Amino acid sequence: MSQSLHDRIHRALGAQEIENIKTRHAYLHAKSHSFEEWDQLWVYSDDVTWAHSFGRMVGWDEMFYGSVEKYDRDMLSLYNTMVKKNPHIIGKDFLAACLGGLHSLASGVIEVAEDGMSARSFFLTPGTLCACNMPSCKRDGAMCWERYGSDFVYKDGKWWYFHEHVCPDINFTYDTGNWAHDSFSGRTGGGPPGAGAPGGEGTGGPGKGGPLKAAPGGPGAGGPPKMAAGGEGGGKTEDDPRNDGRYPHCTDPGPLHATIDKKMGITQCVQSSISWPLPYKTLDDGNSYAPGRNDPDKPVKSTFYRKPRWR
Repeated sequence: MSQSLHDRIHRALGAQEIENIKTRHAYLHAKSHSFEEWDQLWVYSDDVTWAHSFGRMVGWDEMFYGSVEKYDRDMLSLYNTMVKKNPHIIGKDFLAACLGGLHSLASGVIEVAEDGMSARSFFLTPGTLCACNMPSCKRDGAMCWERYGSDFVYKDGKWWYFHEHVCPDINFTYDTGNWAHDSFSGRTGGGPPGAGAPGGEGTGGPGKGGPLKAAPGGPGAGGPPKMAAGGEGGGKTEDDPRNDGRYPHCTDPGPLHATIDKKMGITQCVQSSISWPLPYKTLDDGNSYAPGRNDPDKPVKSTFYRKPRWR
């Protein structure tokens, strides 16, 4: 590859900006300020996606509803319940009061495309969180180990988030048994059904996996949702009669990834749901965490959730 000095500087600065975007995401995510994240960091396109074990939200309206409106509404309801038992929290940030988390970013791999119009990243995200369970209002905590596969695009002189795929490998609550021992099933080979391709059985587990963040072990807003054993809950979407309110509507229902649990066993093989990016020329279905959803200029059909123009 032979590129001009200008192009090489653009790609080098792009890799640095991707780190900055991921850091801002982690900060806003920890505060549960989803609106600010989607307003400031995400490209306004109907090909944006956000995926987790339960499935992939596709398009601006679907992602904004599941990640911002539904979550904020559920957190406000939880906050109102908390106020009855803890009047001293009146006036505090209801989002941060309900759930606080921290996802550190580790072992990052960033590749900027040869054409300089997109970038891809892979990060390990060991994290911890505390939350308030209802109706007991008991504080609880959890730990999770996840992988982030993210795509970015360069548009209007700025780098933007485009796709996110969160893969939770380990989730467990603090002071509740021995997660590794409890997950050991004696399986010695193989992996989840369909190992080697996205999918497989498992549970979403407790914890804060992204936009849909629930109090561990409690009803909450629901993410990562606790799927039924065997992955039966993975295909649940919000308009499914089996849905208990914790699942957002997903154009591409899951399960897309299996968390270690008693059914799968801690000896399951590492899944290839996402992999680190390799050097590539341009964003296409062979180099994307959301194949078939790679048009950053795709117009948003609906105006239900209009993109605010202040930044």
